[in-house]
Amino acid sequence: MQDERKPAAPGGIGAPTGAVLGALEPWPATPPDEPVIDAATAHRIGELVERYPQSRAALIPALHIVQRRCGGWLPDYAIAALADHLELDPADVYGVVTFYDLFHQKPVGRHRIRVCTNLSCQLRGSAEVMEVLHEELGVGEDEVTGDGRCSYTHFECLGSCDTAPMMMVNDTYHENLTPQRVRELVKELE
Repeated sequence: MQDERKPAAPGGIGAPTGAVLGALEPWPATPPDEPVIDAATAHRIGELVERYPQSRAALIPALHIVQRRCGGWLPDYAIAALADHLELDPADVYGVVTFYDLFHQKPVGRHRIRVCTNLSCQLRGSAEVMEVLHEELGVGEDEVTGDGRCSYTHFECLGSCDTAPMMMVNDTYHENLTPQRVRELVKELE
């Protein structure tokens, strides 16, 4: 039986509550009354599937398409819709989503900040970088700023040990960080 507190989502699977679809969402997302896999999305995914011998092989790029359509994250109903569209077991799709850091099951900021916390960065100040981010953004790790601008998290290793401490903002490395440089970087993010 469907939870009566949640509006019906495409495919009959419960959509997230209004709070998740509202202020916390970083990008415009697919409204819950619209299908996740609309005609344009189905066409893009169809073009991907044609490139591969099996639809399963198109799963990762298809997840990127659906994640973008859903505002930068993958709610449960979107994962189920893609699994149905590709005729895959939903557990297989969840397995990929939960394995890769690039897929998100909850809202993230428009700017995703990953702070390396491996040994080299720990010894050179990654805890201080995390503290500065908390102070400057006003949210904790894995939370989204009220304006949807930023979220941050620790990351085990970003492979730049010789330039510790470092963090990755979206796809750009920022190395040899100081607290002042972290503050400057945060202020530069729109």
